[in-house]
Amino acid sequence: MVPDATANLFDGDFSTGKLWGVAQTLLISLLLGLISYIVRVFAESRSVLAARTSVWERMVNAKMEYYDANDPASRLSMVTVDAQTMGAGLVQLFIFIPTMVVLMISCIIQLLAYTPKLLMILWLLVSMHIIYLIFVGRWQQKLGRELAGQIGDLTGYLAERIRNLPMIKSFAAEQQEDQNGIEATGKLYRINKKYNVDLGAVVAVYQTMAGVASTVAAVLWDCYLLKTGQTDITSFLAFSMYIASINMTFLVIATVWTFIKDFQGRATRIARLIEAPTELTGKKAAGAQDVPSGDLRVEGVGFRYQSNGVSILSGIDFVIPQGKVTAIVGPSGSGKTTLIKLLERLYSPTEGCITIGGVDIETLNLDSWRRKLSYVVQDAGVFSGTLRQALCYSVDWEVSETELIRVTQAVGLYDYIQTLTHGFDTPLANWGSSLSGGQRQRIAIARAMLRDSDIYIFDEPTSALDPESANAISRIIFQHFQGKTVVIISHELNYMAQADHIVVVNMGAMAGSGSHEALMKDCPVYHDLVQEQSYQEVFGV
Repeated sequence: MVPDATANLFDGDFSTGKLWGVAQTLLISLLLGLISYIVRVFAESRSVLAARTSVWERMVNAKMEYYDANDPASRLSMVTVDAQTMGAGLVQLFIFIPTMVVLMISCIIQLLAYTPKLLMILWLLVSMHIIYLIFVGRWQQKLGRELAGQIGDLTGYLAERIRNLPMIKSFAAEQQEDQNGIEATGKLYRINKKYNVDLGAVVAVYQTMAGVASTVAAVLWDCYLLKTGQTDITSFLAFSMYIASINMTFLVIATVWTFIKDFQGRATRIARLIEAPTELTGKKAAGAQDVPSGDLRVEGVGFRYQSNGVSILSGIDFVIPQGKVTAIVGPSGSGKTTLIKLLERLYSPTEGCITIGGVDIETLNLDSWRRKLSYVVQDAGVFSGTLRQALCYSVDWEVSETELIRVTQAVGLYDYIQTLTHGFDTPLANWGSSLSGGQRQRIAIARAMLRDSDIYIFDEPTSALDPESANAISRIIFQHFQGKTVVIISHELNYMAQADHIVVVNMGAMAGSGSHEALMKDCPVYHDLVQEQSYQEVFGV
């Protein structure tokens, strides 16, 4: 509407109605531009929020196979950089492309009202922009994919190093890591330079040259039509202004198109996440809600990882008696931890099944099954936050002060907490680095006690502790979990000798099961493990 109103002024019509029409049109244009900007910014923010929420939800619920095939740096980049680019890019796609197409069609319709010959110059503009979209779009897609990958690599590298700064200092590796960090940031700088400087310069030059070329070509063509009497001065002036709008439309479409090509590579990574198999949890979880009680039976279980197809377990058969302590032992790399992952349903057996009370655990509601378990690993994870939050992590009810005192007294942590100024509300450093290994392990056990699960799994609970702390943790496990089904993975003779039932695995296969005394007589693998443990305790090697 602006070119039409302005063209009448240049044609000599300065009536009050025309002047007011120009002013009114310009004011409406400015107001709509402001509203459009506000709506677009709000829409981009909401879209980025929705994208990050969706990506995070899919990532949390993805099956372990996805984690095995994708490194943490790539996953971190997807939640941060990729989700932001996709969220903002989709808004631009749905706002700018349709509106620019509508604007272009409107301009063409208005020009047709003057004379169709004015539109012949558009073929030149269209050809020029299409060539740009093809070549620059591909270049931007390639650089955008490289940039996203490098940002992910740097983010993952820094996150890992920052978490382990004490280890870096203990190895006196500051200079080495300083150099590694410089090289990593240098790689990002170089690809960022290509993207923002080299590519940016090409885009800027193109936009300037396209604007100049389109204006010059349009004016020359318009002058020719005016000179030959095929148009008049009003059409000439209107077309001169319309061609600027049409050229701006092409430039916006070209910019959005190259942006789309940029996040196409990121979309590929997010698509792999969306297509990855997920665990059905929460309201979507299927299966029986009521988990039966009884013995856990591992029946003919075999397992191989999908990523490499290597067989880890084969023909595993044993029973974990209800309400008893079962130790799973064997040399390193024999498949003990993999068995625990199958019990937790982080993976599913490729052969055989695991049952409880005669019911296949794969048919049970996943949330209900995992709430029946409590898992304590050797490197107890403690997220940043307060001590209270660490103790109550994954507990879905309001935990009273009395309950916290009970479980911390049971694990021998309460006396330490009483020395803290803020008690249970004392802030903890990331991953519990402000605590000793024994304290983190006690927190993990207290957290498991709060859950009051039926089945407790301890994976090498004392391997990283000093003898005094290890003995204390052992006493806690055997004294405070009586009547519960307890599964312990350990090389410690203390656990092997005190367990009610022992399962021995070796090289992914069953080597024996039974009591300590029976296995010492009938299972050479177990006998060698005990002899080696006793030798180490006597000679300290």
